[in-house]
Amino acid sequence: MSTIDQLLERVEILPPSPALLNRLLVSISDVDANFDDVVNLVEMDPGLTAKLLQICNSAFFGPPEPIVTTRAAVAEVGYQAIYLLVAMLKGADTFKVAAASNESSQIWRHSVSTAYATRYIAEATQGEPGMAFTAALLHDIGKVVFLKGNPDHYRIILKRAVEARTSPFDYEIASHGFSHADVGAALLERWHLPRSLINGVTFHHNFLNAGRAQADAARIYLGNLLAHGKEYDPQTTGQQAGAAMEILNLTPEEYQACGERVAETIPLVDHICGIS
Repeated sequence: MSTIDQLLERVEILPPSPALLNRLLVSISDVDANFDDVVNLVEMDPGLTAKLLQICNSAFFGPPEPIVTTRAAVAEVGYQAIYLLVAMLKGADTFKVAAASNESSQIWRHSVSTAYATRYIAEATQGEPGMAFTAALLHDIGKVVFLKGNPDHYRIILKRAVEARTSPFDYEIASHGFSHADVGAALLERWHLPRSLINGVTFHHNFLNAGRAQADAARIYLGNLLAHGKEYDPQTTGQQAGAAMEILNLTPEEYQACGERVAETIPLVDHICGIS
């Protein structure tokens, strides 16, 4: 048994799999997707339906008439928007099983911001936006497991990373021999999620070693940087960011435009995270 498996076995309650996302993504990715299939998938979860209706009826969306059914919600905001909302709501359930702490809520909010940033980069680089969004949403799920397994020790690692203005990635490896990316990938393996998602999570800090998944991992790496903004030291990330942009044929102007879209998305992220 590997040390990662030992960590996963030691955690009493692992995060629940957001299995609905994969099924919904398949339906929405099909240009001929059946409207009823999308509605039926969402309606399978009454709690999700209630939250979705709450969001679609909020002042942020401001519908002309009250939305009272899932069918009306999908018709009003569209397939893609429904998928993004469902992904955030189901993802919140997955992250909330972490020990109640400021760290877990920060990880969740950052994950949503990274998901949007990665989606924008995917749209600018001929990637698959839905898959990019989901992979980025789950990219830090390994941190949730670390928090569950040994919260006091992991908080020290997070504190050191913040003070150094960098990712806890290297500190995790020095302390455990593996990183949150490795733990997240192992968890996604247990959930039987698509290999494209697993690879993106595995290599989002090490995209140059991702092989055929290099572009997917590079998108998450850049999305992660955009979401962190000024939290990271640009001297430690500049060279890697340049390499990622070169892999994706992404110009500095396009990267900046993605960053501007992320800034515009902040009110929505705050709104959704507040409801979830």
